[in-house]
Parts: sequence; structure tokens; C-alpha cells
Amino acid sequence: DGEYLQVPDQPVAVLVLKHLDLEGLKQLSLQNVEESAEQSSEESGRRLELPDMGVSIARLHRGDFELGQLSFDLRSEGAMLTADNISGTIAELQLGQPQPGRLLWRQGLDGETDLKLGLQFDDLGKTLGLFGYEKIMETESGGFEFDLRWPGAPQSFSLQGAEGSVKVAIDEGRFLEAPSGASGALKVVNILNLADIVQRLSLSHMFEAGIPFDSVEGEVFLHAGIIEVAGMDVKGPSSFHFSGVAGVADRSLDGNLVATLPVADNLPWVAALTASLPVAAGVFVVSKLLQKQVNRLSSAVYSISGSWDDPEVKFKHIFDAPSARTTDNGAREAAVPAVAGEKDPNGPSIPTVTEGADLLDPQEPVQPLP
Repeated sequence: DGEYLQVPDQPVAVLVLKHLDLEGLKQLSLQNVEESAEQSSEESGRRLELPDMGVSIARLHRGDFELGQLSFDLRSEGAMLTADNISGTIAELQLGQPQPGRLLWRQGLDGETDLKLGLQFDDLGKTLGLFGYEKIMETESGGFEFDLRWPGAPQSFSLQGAEGSVKVAIDEGRFLEAPSGASGALKVVNILNLADIVQRLSLSHMFEAGIPFDSVEGEVFLHAGIIEVAGMDVKGPSSFHFSGVAGVADRSLDGNLVATLPVADNLPWVAALTASLPVAAGVFVVSKLLQKQVNRLSSAVYSISGSWDDPEVKFKHIFDAPSARTTDNGAREAAVPAVAGEKDPNGPSIPTVTEGADLLDPQEPVQPLP
């Protein structure tokens, strides 16, 4: 239901749609977009020719499910079809923010689609719910910046074929525990779901209401079948840094997670960091002999491997907490974390703790600190 208007003395027509129903799509999700990629590639040899026009969709919906509004300028030149100045609101996502988006489709058997689009949102968890996914996080605000390209038509997008980057910037929120039945495209999001990782570290009792954060910042790169997280930083009362790669075809994981938690007066966390260390003797003896050092132990490094469906988290080693140091001229240097076991100029070295090691043997004589 709409109008195609050719305004006198205006070279470009305007297509105004009062509403567009997407009920014909069996599901509006990344998973089904990927499933259609193979079929679309077979049809990509056909050239679509359209007149230049401005397109405005006042009501985009799927049955009774309201999606939002969408507008763009459509241009055609030879085999190149361009949707410029993309803006609107789809499922609580504000498209074309802070800059209008652009999609280029070079048609043909060797065609390619290029997308540059910014998105802003309030509660990302609400958007996930609108698309039928579990709400694995709550946010106050945030945004994504997409710079992607893939073979074929726009609907041929797939993680296996796409290349480019996605910048992530989220302000304030919390990670929620994801259900064990999460599947499909949600698994891509769930790779970085810290609530699930923390649960595997047997620390879920410390985050019963989820993992709060002040900000999440990072960049994800797609390399035609490989997802690379160069660095994703979660800052808040407890901070995390994740880096690694994931294979799309075999759904593999290979990464590292640095977890930094407040540990002063919270010695059970020290034991929980290593999981395999004896708790009863360790907590008591460490509290008496290594109180100063333990209060500074705040970071632990874990390896993350396995698959998207069943990630394996293993403890690697503990880091000393960052400490500011004073130079000879009295200036304060930036805080630099020291690996456990290394000598700290400002104090005794932190004992090295690695996977499978015993913290302290209660049967051994207690040795005074140097």
C-alpha cells in the first residue's frame, strides 16, 4: 500500500509505502539470511534494473510485530545499485547513527555487496528479544559501526563469506546468564557472554544478578570464515579483557580472558581463581603470611577453547594488580601489571601460581617472609 510520485521538475521520483509486511519471511534472523545465501548466489547473475528514487517506508512490520520505519535513496548505474542515506528505526535499533548508512551492490556472477552502517540503541537485550533471541544482556545505551563486504547480493550475507569489521561501544549494563539451549546466530553473541564464562569458573555466586559493567569497547574482524576479536574490554566493578579467534565452519574457539576482580578481604576469590587449589589451608595460611601480596592479587588469565556450544575455560596464571611506581625524579609512572613470580621494586615478589599447583601445604613448616 503506497504511492509512486513523480514530482514535476524533479529528476528523482519518490516511492512512499504506508506499510510493508514481512510476514512472508519465515523468520527475520541472521540464521535464515545465511541459509538463503546459496540460493541467492545462483540468482546473482540476473541484473536488477530500477529507476532512481527516494524510498520511504512508514510502517515496517511482520504480521502484528511492529519493526519500525526505514528510508533511503536508491540509485542505479549500470551493474551498480546503491542505497544511500539509510536511516530509520528497526526493532529499537536506530539506523544511520551517527552517520547515514550506505549499501553498494555490484551485480553479476562475481558481484559483491558493501555495507557501511552505524547503529545506536538503548537496551540491546530488548532488541535481541524482539528478534526471538534470549536476553543475555541489558544495556543503557550503545552502538555498532559496521564496515562489511561479502560476495553476492545483499541477502547473500554469511559469516563464512563476509569480511570487514564491527566496532562495539556500549555504556553501562550487565551480562545475564544465557540458557543452555541457546543456538543459531545467538552463539556468535554468546561467545562473549561473560555470565556464561563466569558460571564455568564456579564464581556465579558472586554475580547472582548478572555481571554489571560501566562500558564495553572493542572491535570484531571477519576474515571469510574466521571471527577475530582483537580486544574486547569490559570495564566496571569487575573488569575483563577478551581476545581470540573463532572458526565459523568448525565452530571452534581459541582465546584468552583476563579477569580482574576486587579481592581485598575476599580471599575465597583467590582460591576460586585457580579452582584446583585446596581452599581450607590456602585461605587461612595466605591470609596470615601473604596478606599484603594477596590484597594486590586481582587478575587471572584463562584460556578459552573448545566450541561455541561447549567452551572450555582453563586457568593459566595469576597477575599482580597494577601499581603506580615512582621514578627517581619523583614522577608517577603509569600502572603496569606484573606477572606473578616477577620481582616488584616496591615490594616482595608475588608467588607464581599456575594450573595444578598447590598454594601452600599445611603440613610444611611455615617460613617467615624475607
